[in-house]
Amino acid sequence: IYNAIGTNGHIALPKQIAQRLYDGQTLLPPSALSLTGVDFTSRATWLLQYPVGTTPDFSEMLGVTHSTSLYSASHGLSSGVLTADLDNSLTAQVATFSTPFIDLNLYALAPLDTMAYIDFVTDDFIIPPGQPNNSSFKIASRNHDLLASGSGFDETMAVSFTEPQTQADIDLTFKIAQKNQSYELVLVHQTSSSMANGSILLNIQISINGVQTLPAQISHYGHAETVIGLRTLSDYSNIDSKDDLWLGINEVSIQITCLHQTASNIFALRSVALRASQ
Repeated sequence: IYNAIGTNGHIALPKQIAQRLYDGQTLLPPSALSLTGVDFTSRATWLLQYPVGTTPDFSEMLGVTHSTSLYSASHGLSSGVLTADLDNSLTAQVATFSTPFIDLNLYALAPLDTMAYIDFVTDDFIIPPGQPNNSSFKIASRNHDLLASGSGFDETMAVSFTEPQTQADIDLTFKIAQKNQSYELVLVHQTSSSMANGSILLNIQISINGVQTLPAQISHYGHAETVIGLRTLSDYSNIDSKDDLWLGINEVSIQITCLHQTASNIFALRSVALRASQ
C-alpha cells in the first residue's frame, strides 16, 4: 500500500507507520501480521470457449501455469534515520508452477444419484461412431453424470461379428458419492443372427476399476437387456454380495465378443444405464 519513494530513495512512510517501526531509540520488529504471514484461500470460476473450428477429441486436457512474484520488505536505521525498502518488479522473486493436467470430461462429471442413462439412439454424441472412417465414439448423459467412450461400433452402434477377433469395447466413467447405496449396470441391446436356428452366443466381459468379474453371456436373439450388479449390499451373508465401486471416480470397461466367429451375428447397443438397486 505504502510504496511511494521519498527524496532519500527509500519508501516515504506515513508518520503513524514510522512510529510503529522506530520509537526514536529502538528499531522495532515488524508487526505480528508480518511475522506470521497471511493465509488466504482463493476461488475462481472459469469459462472455457473453444476457438471456432475446434473439434472435440478423446483427451480434452487442461493445464494451468501460475506465475507468482514475491516482494520482500525491510527496514533499518541509517545515521539514526528510519529507512524502509520494498522490492520492485525487477528485484522481486518470481516462481512458476504448473498444475497437473485436468481431464475436463471427468472433472465436469456430476456425482451419480439414483439413475444415469445414455440413449445411443437419441442422445447427442460428442464424437459419433463411424465418422469419419473410424468406429471410436464418445458420449455423455444429458445430466453429465455418465461418460461413455469406446470403439468397434458402426454409426448405428452395432457390431457385426463376421471376422475373427472382432471385438467391441465400451468404457463407462462416473462418480459415486454414496457408500451405502447398491448399483447395477443395465445394457439394453438387440441381437440378430444369420444362422438357420437363430443361435447366437455373445460374451460380455466386465472389468470394474481394473478388476474383472464373471462374464455375462447372451444366448438368444431379439431385443433384451443385460443387468450386471456393481454393488450389492443387501445381504452380506450371500456369497454373491460384492462391492466393486469406490467413492469418487469409477471406471467400468466392457468387452463384447462372439463365440461363433463364423456366424454373421450382429449386436446393437441401444442404451446403457446405471441405477440404484435394492
